[in-house]
Amino acid sequence: MQGAMTRILLGSVMFSAAICQVQAEALQPDPAWQEGRLANGFQWQILQTPQRPNDRIQIRLLVNTGSLSEKRSETGFSSLVSKLNVLENTGLTPEKRDNLWKNAFDPDYPLPPMIVSYDFTVYNLSLPNNQPELLKDAFALLAGIAKPAQYTEDAVRNAIQSPLPVVTFPANIDDPIWRSRLEGSNLKGHNPGKPVNHSVNTKELSDYQQRWYTPDMMTLYIAGNVDNRILTESINQAFSSLEGKRVTPVPVPVLADMKPETLYVQEPMRKNDQISLIWDLDWSPVKDSDTLSRYWLSDLAREVIFVHLGRSLEQRKEKESTQVNIDCRSAISTSQLLVKC
Repeated sequence: MQGAMTRILLGSVMFSAAICQVQAEALQPDPAWQEGRLANGFQWQILQTPQRPNDRIQIRLLVNTGSLSEKRSETGFSSLVSKLNVLENTGLTPEKRDNLWKNAFDPDYPLPPMIVSYDFTVYNLSLPNNQPELLKDAFALLAGIAKPAQYTEDAVRNAIQSPLPVVTFPANIDDPIWRSRLEGSNLKGHNPGKPVNHSVNTKELSDYQQRWYTPDMMTLYIAGNVDNRILTESINQAFSSLEGKRVTPVPVPVLADMKPETLYVQEPMRKNDQISLIWDLDWSPVKDSDTLSRYWLSDLAREVIFVHLGRSLEQRKEKESTQVNIDCRSAISTSQLLVKC
């Protein structure tokens, strides 16, 4: 059947299995993965990959703030501040900043400079592995993100007019499936990436940055063929002088439990019909063998459903000569099967 109809099956699906285990064993951390915390609360994690010497060095700075922290008068501030942190960063000279961004783009696995969501903002850098000066400049730029800002009207105007896109997570905030999940949630009305639709008070914008961009709510992730000892010293030099502590309570994003129901969504731009089966997965940190086993069982159950549906659809394709495709996706707390007819 050709058309523009999406059928969405939502529900809470529970998979269980008997595990004969006397006691869950604590998982031993990978010795290549190290983490630490500075006196100001700034956290860092490093994954050394000497077995992949030619890979680029991947750097992520995660800031625990996003559009959910915006008041009504601050709509769009989270995305605007993220652009200002890229375009007007004071940690480097304009020449060094431009050179860093020129080299921080991975042509094989391109990522946007920043991603803004409801409760986090992440800055992405991918550096060549043979240029230590770029790594030093990257730390200076990322440290500049956490320094108290004093925005000017010219800087704000340039950021608003800049073609630099604000990438969001989820990528498509207007996706009908996602919009249905927002009903009854405190996320509704706090779309990340929403542009400011009013004149910006630079003092209020600076106060917003100083209130939410504090070092105790930041984590630096680094993966690559790096020297952990030298890198630890560099992190301490670049980020230990940062000051500030978050005092405003952090909004906690809450999504209502999925109800067993069927939704029909009309999408004019869609050429083929699609059926989506979506269910929630309980998520908790994997710290012991019991939790890890539950995740493995969830993956196994999802794979069983995927294979079973795939075989059924292949038989239908042979009998009815229809074009049927199946896809399986998994996020932190949600799994999804897509069937395109």
